[in-house]
Amino acid sequence: DVVEGPHDTFYGMRELIIRDLNRFWITFGQESVFALLMTGVRDGKTELVGRALDRGRIKSDTLSVALAAASEGKNAEIVEMLRKAGALPAPQVNMATLQSYVGKYKGIRGLEVEVTIEAGKLFANLAGQQQLSLWPIDQTTFRPIAFDDMTITFNVESGKTTGFGFKQGTETMQLTRIA
Repeated sequence: DVVEGPHDTFYGMRELIIRDLNRFWITFGQESVFALLMTGVRDGKTELVGRALDRGRIKSDTLSVALAAASEGKNAEIVEMLRKAGALPAPQVNMATLQSYVGKYKGIRGLEVEVTIEAGKLFANLAGQQQLSLWPIDQTTFRPIAFDDMTITFNVESGKTTGFGFKQGTETMQLTRIA
């Protein structure tokens, strides 16, 4: 029986899960296209970036996040590969807007996140976890660079940030600003 068809996980794997005749679950996995792409960008390995691009199935915002990361690493060859594949530069978000997102947020399940700015960039700090660098998709929506298929969209009402929606796959969790 197929338990889960081929799918990409948030931790960078492409997996298929089946149940065998003895009712045991068996998972087959390999590095996802996203993980392959970002490893190539991080390590400056054009051959990995090329393999990821050849596999296809890369969303435009993923290409753009990879382009932003490659631009920081100053690898011109990878930057050009990503531009040819359709990556667009990240939109510019002014410092006043970024500053309006800084603060502490809490979800109904107890999740707490602190949003900070370092060197002109947003970061999300989950309690006890490594901070996540956030890359702009538009003026209110950001993606953690380390994960695919996740977004943070800030809720702005009457010019004030009241919270954000954290979307992973098809699930969205709302967090409210507490400080």
